[in-house]
Amino acid sequence: MLALGVDGDICGEGRDRMNISLPGRQHDLAEAVIAVGKPTVLLLFSGGLVDIGDLKLRDVAIVQGWFPGATGGTALAETVFGEQNRFGKLPFTWYASNFTAASDFDNMNMTDGVGRTYKYLTDPSLALWPFGHGLSYTTFAISDAELDAPLLRAAAAHDTLGARVRVTNTGSVRGDEVVFLYKHSADAERAWAAARGEDPPPSSHRELIGFARVSLAAGESTIVNFTVSAEKLASVDRRGTRHVLAGTHLLSLSRGHGDELRLPLRVELRVEDAASAGRLVLSSLAGLFGMTEEMV
Repeated sequence: MLALGVDGDICGEGRDRMNISLPGRQHDLAEAVIAVGKPTVLLLFSGGLVDIGDLKLRDVAIVQGWFPGATGGTALAETVFGEQNRFGKLPFTWYASNFTAASDFDNMNMTDGVGRTYKYLTDPSLALWPFGHGLSYTTFAISDAELDAPLLRAAAAHDTLGARVRVTNTGSVRGDEVVFLYKHSADAERAWAAARGEDPPPSSHRELIGFARVSLAAGESTIVNFTVSAEKLASVDRRGTRHVLAGTHLLSLSRGHGDELRLPLRVELRVEDAASAGRLVLSSLAGLFGMTEEMV
């Protein structure tokens, strides 16, 4: 095992990094250890992401330990030696170091340039690992995705229907798996903008609206249930109005990597206000900064 990464003197609140690569000679040290030819586990410690470059391509295991706290050593030892198999998934997109050169950090717009996060990143080569990625000592599969109904009739933000998927441990040991539910509303957003003679707003590739963690013995399977509310299907237009749009929304069930199961969901809105036909407004910027209804 080889411990690499950064500490609180380099990574932390008020300590911005101009370079997210492994500091010092750590990369050279890792290359020397790997060259010995023994099975190698790289333990990475950091509060944020660290680019390990081509070490990702080497025949090694990689465990992200974050800043693990007082009992972190015990937890990592139990994990590395196989006494525990409770791995998690990445809570953000893990960028390569060249992302900092490709993105303008004086511009905080999430969609400009090469984009930000799993929602808007336009060049996958800038990500070492995607949001939600994470491996295990066992393997899993998802199947039998379905909705209560293909149509959600909504009069309020809290109107819901259910989605479910089967998760199976296809490996030989017990382990934890995390399943994600995403939504993609580009079709509904384009239809709404076209009806108003406008260009559609920048649309996210997908947006996380649910997740669930399960622990399964080898060969065991279970059904994971999600609640899909109208509010979770909301998007934001160019005026900053957050609304639920009638039309087709695409739901995706994923393990964070590998195959995804997609389910189209049609939304039909029952809105009494004729001016709001086709959408259910959840919030707007009207009244803020002197903005009027006409502006939004």
